[in-house]
Amino acid sequence: MMGQAAVRLADGRVLVAGGSNGTTSSSNHAEIWSPTTGTWTTVASMNTGRNGHTLQLLSSGKVLVTGYATAAELYDPAANTWTNTGATAVQHFSAPSVTRPDGTILMAGGSYNTMQVELFSPATSTWSTVGTLSQSRVDHPTVALANGKVLFLGGTTYNAQGNMQALASIEVFDSPATCTPTTCAAQGKTCGTISDGCGGTLTCGTCSAGQACSASNVCVAASCTHNVCTTGSSLNKDCNSCTFSVCNRDPYCCTTAWDSICVSEANSWCVIAQPGCVVSQ
Repeated sequence: MMGQAAVRLADGRVLVAGGSNGTTSSSNHAEIWSPTTGTWTTVASMNTGRNGHTLQLLSSGKVLVTGYATAAELYDPAANTWTNTGATAVQHFSAPSVTRPDGTILMAGGSYNTMQVELFSPATSTWSTVGTLSQSRVDHPTVALANGKVLFLGGTTYNAQGNMQALASIEVFDSPATCTPTTCAAQGKTCGTISDGCGGTLTCGTCSAGQACSASNVCVAASCTHNVCTTGSSLNKDCNSCTFSVCNRDPYCCTTAWDSICVSEANSWCVIAQPGCVVSQ
């Protein structure tokens, strides 16, 4: 086999996956070698055959495979499963990847026409394009530096005549600071939607009956700002049983205004004791 990738797992075993046997262009076959027994065990196959790809061990113990195809996959040694995860914007063939000190994984170049630099975030399982190489490169050693920068050394490229040529140049890439998304629980939010702090959106859930989502995205006891038999501003659907009944049928009353039609609907659909327009709960 050639063009396969290997990585040491958290328990010391070694995972080898993909490659080519000279007959087929790519294989999805995967095996694990045990240093204790010195034996190989065939494990679940990748979803996509790959050649000239890379494997990186994540802090979770899972393994990221990327390259050859745009779709990346995660291998879970405990479950012996491969799961598709975020895809790269372009194909990176024979492009080394590297794990940076913050746990993100960077991959750049490859395929003799790809200069994009892409970054994988294990926290979100997504790729983002963070820059471009100054020189197209294939099979270039890639080293993550302690300060978070990444060093690309040599490799090969196509010259003006369309022939492969070796490169002696190097370049250092300084990717932008990564962002760790927040969570609803970390912010103490229990309802509605909030920003994740990294350009995304979090949905924090809905409130139970009798509660409303406040402006600060926290569930609070719902209350009516005026009587259901009086026109005025829109009422909270959950402030009592009558508003719940009316607004289920006529959302306008709880989103825009409690007008004369809403009052009429309250008289028709709710049990109201006169005088005082008190809603019977």
